[in-house]
Parts: sequence; C-alpha cells; structure tokens
Amino acid sequence: MREIPGSGLACETTDGAEDRLGSAAWVGVAPDAGDIAATLWYRRGKGEPVSFHFEDALRADARDVITSLRQAGFDVELLSGDRPAAVKAAADAADIATWQA
Repeated sequence: MREIPGSGLACETTDGAEDRLGSAAWVGVAPDAGDIAATLWYRRGKGEPVSFHFEDALRADARDVITSLRQAGFDVELLSGDRPAAVKAAADAADIATWQA
C-alpha cells in the first residue's frame, strides 16, 4: 500500500488490479462542488467507484454557547480548514456571521 499525498491510498491486489481510496479525482469521479458533506471514494480495479458520505453535526448546545459568549462581550468568528460550503453551513447553523474557510 502506498499513500499519494493530496489524493489518497493505492494498493495493488493479488490479481494485479489497483484499489484506490481517497478523493473523487483520485478514483476517477468528477467532484461535486456543491456537496458540503465530506466524501471518501473507493474503487476496486476498474470497477465502479463507491462513495462514503460523512456529515458533521454541531453539538446540540452550540447556538446556546455562541449566545452566551456574545452576552459576555466576546466577538465570535468561525475559522476552519474545511471546504467553504461546509464552513458556511456550520456558521449559519450556529448563527455566526463572520467565518473563514
């Protein structure tokens, strides 16, 4: 097995095929720019790619904590290394106007 930085993992199988696990582009699928859920792709040899979708959910008390911080005089911003669409969705759900992906 080998890791391809920024793409995913590749593994040659006993029958000479290559399994790939990682990004859409790595397994030969056009990425959907509007998709906010994290997606991991798997393709066995030349087979059809299979997607695994992961969704982040805010903690149930997130909005209450943000409200408490504001009432205490804090400015609240969201900074994340995630994709812009996912960060915007989280910021909207937590009622945070200033965010950066």
